[in-house]
Amino acid sequence: VPWEKFKNDVLPYAVLGEPRDGDWRALFSITFAPLVKHAASITQAAQTLNSHIWGLWNIVFVPDQTPKIMSPFEVIKHRHASCTGMSIFL
Repeated sequence: VPWEKFKNDVLPYAVLGEPRDGDWRALFSITFAPLVKHAASITQAAQTLNSHIWGLWNIVFVPDQTPKIMSPFEVIKHRHASCTGMSIFL
């Protein structure tokens, strides 16, 4: 399957009604690939990301934000999100 078709049709580009606001995948790939490059498993990669991703942009949990801040770029811009926004971001 061609990479562009895989990203569009297989990977979940969007989860709910969050804005489709830019190529956050490219930013995440460049930013986070070095963090998980040597992960021994997908579980280890996810745990590594979860322990580093929030501090990189000083993102914190704030309740009662859904559906205000949900897309990855909204979360980065506002530096906070509800559990929904944070789940989409991760």
